[in-house]
Amino acid sequence: MKYSADKLPLIDAWAREGLTDVQISINLGVDVTTFAYWKRTKPELSLLLERAREPIIREVENALYKRAIGYKYTETNVERTRRKKIIRKTLKEVPPDVKAIIFYLTNRVPSKWKFSSKIETATAKDPENEMDLSKLSDEKLALLEEAIRETHGIRDND
Repeated sequence: MKYSADKLPLIDAWAREGLTDVQISINLGVDVTTFAYWKRTKPELSLLLERAREPIIREVENALYKRAIGYKYTETNVERTRRKKIIRKTLKEVPPDVKAIIFYLTNRVPSKWKFSSKIETATAKDPENEMDLSKLSDEKLALLEEAIRETHGIRDND
């Protein structure tokens, strides 16, 4: 199959649905390397894919951020009896997720939060002052995060 601009609306729709380049190339009936070549040589195609995928990327970024800081939501349960319907609304809270915090910060501000299994003091690089975080459990990482927050006066709402 040769490249055709007539397929751009179809490619746009697939990209907006979240299909990968491999899935789009399969749908078009072309090899993935051919599709990659088209992306490199056809600026309108690469721009279309970038614009189509931007809302999906933002949605995932927002979900990651929300998970990192924690959030509240209302859970609604409906119970039916013979005579009436009872609706119960409960405010639930999802606590911040340490792994989401680490992932978010190491990817959004890598100059400040680059992934390292060691914590170095600002005054000296003494091996006795280093801590290997890779061996800590999620629970211990959460306790460490809580201690850091308390030390620096960071509240959950910050």
